[in-house]
Amino acid sequence: GSFEGQVENSPGPNRDKQQFYQGALNFTFGNFAVGGVFEYYNNLFTLDTGDDIDAWVAGGGVAYTMDAWTFGAQYSHQLSDVKGNDDQFTMDRAVLTADYALGPGINVDGEVGYTWTDVDGDLPGDLDDNYDAWEIGIGTALTF
Repeated sequence: GSFEGQVENSPGPNRDKQQFYQGALNFTFGNFAVGGVFEYYNNLFTLDTGDDIDAWVAGGGVAYTMDAWTFGAQYSHQLSDVKGNDDQFTMDRAVLTADYALGPGINVDGEVGYTWTDVDGDLPGDLDDNYDAWEIGIGTALTF
């Protein structure tokens, strides 16, 4: 968990005390792995209207390792509520990943993902827009 006191005199509205709670569980069976995560945000941020937003995120994933390759799939869902009314913001994300071990401590990885949001109610500014996006990523990891 993490905790923050009230924030005043910063850009935007004053922010109430925040508390964030996290948890995760992972299991590995030979070359197969499965896991889940959950996080709850109390007073994630404050809107210009002075309303606070709470949110939670839950996700899960699987991975399979075959020789130098690791293939994975992940999904997560976020729900944000405005305290005091029925306005909600949801975001979902699905990702396929692949990782190749070139040698000791050198990995190349890539991903293809899709993210979409849905807004129910009248949230201010850019939060009021539904959103869909494809994403592609490639990278390397060096460990020593």
